[in-house]
Amino acid sequence: MLDVGKLVKELSFNLAEKHNFGTHRLTIEVESIERHVDFVLPLGILLIIVISNIMGRMKTKEKNVRISLRSLVNKDEVLIVVSKEKFFHDEYIVTEFGNEGEIAKSLIEQIGAECKTDDRLGNSLIINL
Repeated sequence: MLDVGKLVKELSFNLAEKHNFGTHRLTIEVESIERHVDFVLPLGILLIIVISNIMGRMKTKEKNVRISLRSLVNKDEVLIVVSKEKFFHDEYIVTEFGNEGEIAKSLIEQIGAECKTDDRLGNSLIINL
């Protein structure tokens, strides 16, 4: 069993460093959630694709990113919030990720997750695990 919260935290800060995305602009709030490696591996790849894309698009803007992992009733949730309205849209992963969008969609299906956006402000991406 692996700690998904630790993965999200370490992955986020490592990607911020790689993309020259100031860690002062990054907030990570995670719970310790244990999952089998067969689940964590594709989730990790999915998060690398999603977080790298977001940081790449936000690098030149002085906007912040908050990533949280929390356990809810009957599910776990990864929530990514950016401080820019209308950043995400319903087809965000498919249209903004290019070829990686198809990989991300396959990974979402592989782990039985659901990915949706916040319809009100367009600044939140929710991955229900």
